[in-house]
Amino acid sequence: MNWDETEGNVPEEQNTGGQPPPFRFVETPLPDEPPLRTPYTETGVKQEAIDEILENPAGYLWFADEDYFEQEGENIEEPPYVPKPFSPTRGRNAVIILFSLGILLAVVLLQAGLRLSGEAAARMAGADSVTLATERPPEADGGYTATEIATMVLPSVVSLQVAGQPNDMSINNASGSGSGVILSENGYIATNAHVIHEATAIQVMLDNGELYRAEVVGTSPEHDLAVIKIKAAGLTPATFGDSDLVQVGQRVLAIGNAAGVLPGSLTQGIISGVQRDFPLRAVTGQYVELSLLQHDAATNPGNSGGALVNAYGQVIGINVAKLESETMENISFAIPASMAVPVLNELMAKQG
Repeated sequence: MNWDETEGNVPEEQNTGGQPPPFRFVETPLPDEPPLRTPYTETGVKQEAIDEILENPAGYLWFADEDYFEQEGENIEEPPYVPKPFSPTRGRNAVIILFSLGILLAVVLLQAGLRLSGEAAARMAGADSVTLATERPPEADGGYTATEIATMVLPSVVSLQVAGQPNDMSINNASGSGSGVILSENGYIATNAHVIHEATAIQVMLDNGELYRAEVVGTSPEHDLAVIKIKAAGLTPATFGDSDLVQVGQRVLAIGNAAGVLPGSLTQGIISGVQRDFPLRAVTGQYVELSLLQHDAATNPGNSGGALVNAYGQVIGINVAKLESETMENISFAIPASMAVPVLNELMAKQG
């Protein structure tokens, strides 16, 4: 999915007042060298002028084999993949990257038995709703190490492979991937709406390498959130923390399908800012504004829908976007859990 070339250059009136042009996802082919948009100034994150924005942030897309989704069965074998090389960014000033793209690898990651006894009640025992943990675990006043957090949270983060609608320029279906966060023991999973937009087939890979087909339960394009479901039981749902309590400087970790080729990757950083307002053009074409968490944990294409967790292993955000250029580093964004949880619960309730 990439920028809509039919939109043309950014209208002159969108460059006034220091406001960035909105963006959205469309199904168009990916050029090897993405064209550039008209310069504009981005003030929403209090940075210096961003002179150029790539027409196609999905230049980091990785493609799946065209016969992949013709396989039968609930649990299907891992397909072969043909990666598309990364598009160069050297010499360009800026690009807003949406992470939703990459491939799945069957990687078995940490499965040690460490769990927070104080979090057991906060986890969903198969219930089709999510709650926010409002207290820190008593045994973790100073937080956990990155290794301990990885052991706790990795089983709750999945990788997604998506096949989309075919386009006029290719015999293959458009394809990409992202990440997801397990919401319940019985198979509900959260991700970004842009990750599964117009998907014709979705495959989920668990932390232990198991593969499942998923169905879309519901989407909220105005929040860039979606819920999908797999036919599984005994999954490890994530514990969600209250993002309203988040403060600048707090340690966070991002978990997801980094660069589209490394499921279950974990990076560490801090909260750089809160309530960062971004005007976006959603997959529906509507203009929306999200108030996001800003952090500096490394994120890459493929991290969309993955978890941003605090030092206690609680999911405080769903990773959604980043800014990238030669002059800007480590500017990533996540949908706050306090915003996401009510939306996700509503989407699950509609199916019930």
